[in-house]
Amino acid sequence: MSAPLEGILVLDLSLGLFGPYCGMMLADMGAEVIKIERADVGEGMRYSYLSHIQPGMGVSWAGVNRGKKSLALDIRPAAGRQVFLKLVERCDVVIQNFRPGVMERLGFGYPGLSAMNPRLVMASLSGYGVTGPHAQKTGQDLLTQAYAGTIALQGYENDEPVSVGTPIADGIAAVTAAWGVALALYVREKTGVGQEITSNLADALLALSPMDWADYLHSGELRKSGRGWYPNMPYGPWQARDRAIVVMFQNDVGWTEFCLGIGMPELEHDPRFATNLDRVNNRVALEEVLKPVFRSRDAAEWQQMLEAMGVRCDLVNDYRDLEQDPQTAINQMIVEQEHPSYGKIRTVGQALKLSKTPGAAYDPGHLPPPLYAEHTSAILSALGYDDTQIAEMDADGVVNTKGLPPGISIDEAVAIISSRARAQ
Repeated sequence: MSAPLEGILVLDLSLGLFGPYCGMMLADMGAEVIKIERADVGEGMRYSYLSHIQPGMGVSWAGVNRGKKSLALDIRPAAGRQVFLKLVERCDVVIQNFRPGVMERLGFGYPGLSAMNPRLVMASLSGYGVTGPHAQKTGQDLLTQAYAGTIALQGYENDEPVSVGTPIADGIAAVTAAWGVALALYVREKTGVGQEITSNLADALLALSPMDWADYLHSGELRKSGRGWYPNMPYGPWQARDRAIVVMFQNDVGWTEFCLGIGMPELEHDPRFATNLDRVNNRVALEEVLKPVFRSRDAAEWQQMLEAMGVRCDLVNDYRDLEQDPQTAINQMIVEQEHPSYGKIRTVGQALKLSKTPGAAYDPGHLPPPLYAEHTSAILSALGYDDTQIAEMDADGVVNTKGLPPGISIDEAVAIISSRARAQ
């Protein structure tokens, strides 16, 4: 076994980033993941974001769906339900992120599915949880950043609010869900019985800030992070002459040396800045002093000087910098795959590395992000459907074996998705 989840079959019904990223983590660790997509043009994320490899292969979709097979299936009509339930009987994991209650209304709630397959693990993902006053609210990264206090922590008092610029809720919730699936599979190995696990965007963000929560629950104080993080100062990004650098002073370590190094020993004895607590309480005043100081030298000069003092710091990179950084290659954080239709596709790798069972993400045979409906016929054939049955379901719109209509544009696909919304 070269992959820890080899032999595990996953049905991925999820949409967007949260659920599909969870599914890709499982695929990268060796699971066979069947991505179930709507039977006309596929999942909407195929057509979203800023750039597209081709119509039906948006980069955002490709970034969270490598290693999967695409099954174009409408699970609502009787024939589609039968296909889905046949898959459930054989599978180990189902991932879904419909609004709470939708799977139950479709007749696919966990109690019913587990009665068919007691070993089944279901990952039910949502925005705010499966019950409670917010359960039916739309789950989306920015909205949950607002709800979960993440935006309130950013920036300065009386400033314009700022959100985190990457979908952090989706990312950490996907990691949490994948961890939950792995735990449930481990328990199943001991008990023989599966279970339902739940993960939601809001709780993932709440749990991501254990120290901030502990501080609030102890002190009752609401704090803003300012330039960096509120417990220390100086802390965070600073604009140097050529580029930005982050500096992390922890308590008073290095403060004396820093004041001497910048030629301002008087700062050490200024009562506003004498201790870390003083500097935190007078954060804005200190920033006004230090901004022109940092702009007086290149970032590399600051890095050399600060590291010599024992002060932790690093250059602020963008993705172009990281693409060229040797550490990125050493850590295998860019996955390159040859797609038979689109050529080379590059996506970000997995953070987790296992020494003896490394997974499949870097295997040359690992599936690239699938074409829409690419594996429909093969999956149906494996379930026992013959060519005539498959053709009948295709003609009825239950499945799609042909892929996207010839010449369809991104805008046309989005219009179809908008006019024929899948169950939410």
